[in-house]
Amino acid sequence: MKKQILIALAVILPSVSFAKVDFKELIQENNQAQQELHQGLRENLKETRQIVLNPKRERIVVVEERGTSYTAPTNKDAMRFEKEKIQHRSSEVKNLNRVASELNSYE
Repeated sequence: MKKQILIALAVILPSVSFAKVDFKELIQENNQAQQELHQGLRENLKETRQIVLNPKRERIVVVEERGTSYTAPTNKDAMRFEKEKIQHRSSEVKNLNRVASELNSYE
């Protein structure tokens, strides 16, 4: 019985001694990693603010060798949304002028 207890202690004690966790060291590593992360975020935020508040404006000039212009036939509804096409209403002034001109043409 004594041998069994000694063997159990001999097996358990080394495994327990290797399993020690230094929580203080883990907390310090975590704090250091968080500080590095926050520092990086602050630097990125400063750079982003500078870019947004002070945008570099570059002048772009497009010069064409020949003075040719191109015209393409387009429909006035080409650049309108489908909803605008469906819900289109002409102005009241135009409608009244149209009615007035129709009445004048009958007289």
